[in-house]
Amino acid sequence: MNSSDENGNGDRISSSNSPRFFGPLNAIIGDYGQRLISAVPENRDAVLMELTAKWSEIYVQGAYECVQTHEDCLRFHGRLENLRVMFWHDLGPILTESDKATAVRALEAMIALWRGKAWAKLAPASVGPTESESGKTGISRPRELAFPRRASWLKERLLERGFSTSDPSKYGGPDRKTIEKILRGGSVRNDVLEKLADALSKKGGKVGVLDFPES
Repeated sequence: MNSSDENGNGDRISSSNSPRFFGPLNAIIGDYGQRLISAVPENRDAVLMELTAKWSEIYVQGAYECVQTHEDCLRFHGRLENLRVMFWHDLGPILTESDKATAVRALEAMIALWRGKAWAKLAPASVGPTESESGKTGISRPRELAFPRRASWLKERLLERGFSTSDPSKYGGPDRKTIEKILRGGSVRNDVLEKLADALSKKGGKVGVLDFPES
């Protein structure tokens, strides 16, 4: 294998043959390989979960720390998808046939965990005016998101389509600023949601305005 591979997003991903990963990767394979050999059956699944967590950190921790924008998050998700190939390349040789079902569950759990952490980095603490702006108190304290579930739902729909915040407008949907407002949990008119639903439906599955969460 080359020292780097390219995922579907054109993101260069270092493989386990590169110097950056060789030492840490071999360390955890050596450590957890021995632990798997000596583990009693009832503890084996826990060792596999821990191994998968440590392994995933080697590949994605650095990229996760660089996530600052929606586009960064999309690229990070491309890296996560690549983990499915790299996992079996790196760890397949130390897993038994009976380990594989647990290993698949562990890997998918780690991918879901990192995906959620990346989206959470983009979620703002608040939207709208502070209480001090409304005259209720002299202490500036932000409001809660108005539509947090809608924001999370839209992030997933954009990800499914490989959309940036600018792409819906190319399909007749709202502009980038409006999309970013929705992703911040802000409130928009129903006709805006209708335009967005139509735009999403033009690439990917059909979306109706009633599909948008109401909270």
